[in-house]
Amino acid sequence: MLNVALKAVVDKLNVYLKSRFSLTKDKVELSSIIKSEGGGTSTNTEKITVTLVGINQERNIKIPVINPADSPIYLNLNVLISVYFGEEGSYEQALKELSAVISFFQANSVLTPQNTPELGSNIDKLVFVIEPQDMTTMQNMWSMLGGKHTPCILFKVTMVGIDEGNASFGGTIGVGG
Repeated sequence: MLNVALKAVVDKLNVYLKSRFSLTKDKVELSSIIKSEGGGTSTNTEKITVTLVGINQERNIKIPVINPADSPIYLNLNVLISVYFGEEGSYEQALKELSAVISFFQANSVLTPQNTPELGSNIDKLVFVIEPQDMTTMQNMWSMLGGKHTPCILFKVTMVGIDEGNASFGGTIGVGG
């Protein structure tokens, strides 16, 4: 379910950036910051990477449940979008691309199966909210990820529940706070 949600985001963002910058190849990829061997994520150094950096269970949902084992698990995802410009690339271009990413999510803060069919019917919606980060938190996050800081933005993505036992569940969520 997580892979489907984030791959749909990557695909939709690629379509947008191809149109905005007249690109012929995909610019966005779903990837970790570094490989497990410690190297970069890809040979392509000019890219935009979507990385899942954290998962929390949403506990502020008010849905009457007879049996908790039958209810979906609602998650909030922390998704980091980083723009890499490499040795040959331009920092200014990386900032343009990050601005385009921000514009995309400003216009598309809620993704549903209606506006993003790749989500499928098991995901009711994804809601994107910029997650504010102070410098210390950002430094700690990049140290934990083992990468060097690049222009980036962190989103909290509220995701409907994972409910493998009840694929027909179609309720919406109300998130407090």
